[in-house]
Amino acid sequence: MDLEAARESDLAVARDLGYAQATEDLTTASCRIVELEARIAEMEIELEAAHEQNVALLKSNTELRVDAKMARARLDSVTKQYGEHVTKLSLELSDQEARLAEVTEPAPTHRHWKGGLYRRLHDATIEGTMEAAVVYQSCPDGRIWVRPKADFEEWLTDADDPDCGFWRFAPLSAEPRP
Repeated sequence: MDLEAARESDLAVARDLGYAQATEDLTTASCRIVELEARIAEMEIELEAAHEQNVALLKSNTELRVDAKMARARLDSVTKQYGEHVTKLSLELSDQEARLAEVTEPAPTHRHWKGGLYRRLHDATIEGTMEAAVVYQSCPDGRIWVRPKADFEEWLTDADDPDCGFWRFAPLSAEPRP
């Protein structure tokens, strides 16, 4: 039964129930059907566009997988070809880096009471006062410092307990308290 025949049948029923109300309901329903058909057409267009986008993404993903497999095969080939040589060079480099670190990093001789490590380099004299001084180097960053010798070798005590104290710069080798 087509739409026109259904409409005629509905009109006949409408005469029995009240022609005006039925006609209004039928018109409203017809308009709603037209709106729904338009929305269905829009959704079909959106669905087709989404499908085309998915197909393109799948194709791109497949191409990327192929590229990744080719790259992995090339890497495996190079690794087999040069693997032993690279491993040997890597070990040699590690040894050279360790030797370089031993030569370039100063070995600490003192620990500051706050925890920093320092290497005592020289005894010196402050020109303006002729006061004895110590030249020392920070082990982590290599900065050079100068401090009066009396301050460098000072024994710090606790005001509440004079028997409890510590060196400002404690020698890393065992050195007795003064």
